[in-house]
Amino acid sequence: MARLPFERLGLEQRHRVLYRHCNACHAVLVRSQLEARSLLDLGIEPGKLQTVRLGINVGANQLNIPTPRKRQVFHMSHLDQPRKNVRGLILACRKLDIPLVLAGKISDPRFGRWLEQECNENSGLSYLGTLDEESKWEQMRKAAVFALPSLSEGVGLVALEAYLAGANVVMTERSGGTEYFDGDVEICDPASVTDIASCIAKATTKPAQTGGRAGALDRFSAHVSGKR
Repeated sequence: MARLPFERLGLEQRHRVLYRHCNACHAVLVRSQLEARSLLDLGIEPGKLQTVRLGINVGANQLNIPTPRKRQVFHMSHLDQPRKNVRGLILACRKLDIPLVLAGKISDPRFGRWLEQECNENSGLSYLGTLDEESKWEQMRKAAVFALPSLSEGVGLVALEAYLAGANVVMTERSGGTEYFDGDVEICDPASVTDIASCIAKATTKPAQTGGRAGALDRFSAHVSGKR
């Protein structure tokens, strides 16, 4: 469960249902300490909460395919969801004059038309559409930076995958996923294009990985997560 603005989103009824269900359970699994604090704020009993981090199913062979890394930012999500903050990310990359590659689903045709126009007017912006697993990992191995400056985010599984693939990660401060990187992540204020751009700039100055971070599978693998 992510930390959400319940009142503003009109979810008071779901708030009450969640409270009843959680307190009726013997244990409630959360993916981060942020999620645990969110449930504590709802009045869930502390003794019921158990943190089990997300695991990622990927083989080390997928991470270590030789792929030239480029000075570019990659982002993949459900792009037209306002909380993904794609417009802010585009502005930040434009500010830095760094190429931005987008991929993922678009449900709103109006957003699709807007993005097509943005790509036509900006040679540094490209949209690849939805990607299969092989293409996704290829793009993650190519990118110097993966950016997820969401206005709200649960954990951000795709950012963890990009980190494993060797990209330096920029992530929103409004996510429990920042806990997963042991400090090796640039954390941005998603409401500030200037701060997003600053974090991307910092990420591009970090040493580039020549391959994936296969060693990080010791922290992120589904097998290790299942043991917790």
